[in-house]
Amino acid sequence: MQQEVIVYITGICPQATRESVYRYCAQFTGEIINVNVFPTNDGYNNLANVTLHSIVGASNLINAINYRIVDGKPIYANICGYDVIRIQNEELYSIFISHGYFSSERDLFEQCLEFGQVFRVKLLNGCAIVQFYNEESMIRALNARTIRGGNVSKKTQRKVSKPQVVVKDNVSVQSKVSYKSQKSNKSNLGVSYVPREKVGVFKFEITHQSSSSAM
Repeated sequence: MQQEVIVYITGICPQATRESVYRYCAQFTGEIINVNVFPTNDGYNNLANVTLHSIVGASNLINAINYRIVDGKPIYANICGYDVIRIQNEELYSIFISHGYFSSERDLFEQCLEFGQVFRVKLLNGCAIVQFYNEESMIRALNARTIRGGNVSKKTQRKVSKPQVVVKDNVSVQSKVSYKSQKSNKSNLGVSYVPREKVGVFKFEITHQSSSSAM
């Protein structure tokens, strides 16, 4: 059974209502369960939580509306923080792109859509990590060998070292299990997560804009 996923949307005009946001999002997915609209502290924008039936429905909505221009301003969409943590604990398929030329995460995200369903793109210093929803999409990206001038390889998974037994004074002591990454000692993607009950306005670099009807 698929678990519900919440997408938060920021940058919505202050006149937007629950009904208008629902109608707008329903153009891109039929999996909407519920919509809640909240005012921001500055009073100049609204933000919304849209609950969907599945990860695929959430991905389709984000791909359709993220960075779109609505009422003269861009809106942004992403998966709520707790759902991001849960999804990352599930099986995702990741590639590593080294020494590439990337102008923005959105630009790379759109290019990688040609390989299949993209979950997330994260830019690092001179390299990038791209996560796909399925193995077929990852394999197509690996077969491309290069993306934006960068070499493509499969991102290595975190390895768990086996506990070692140390004999001390004729007593066996088991050491703690340590978790290490072959790529980096940093956290998996270096992202901060937004709890379900808290949403905020995030600033993004706008590199791709498309016009859209108002909510």
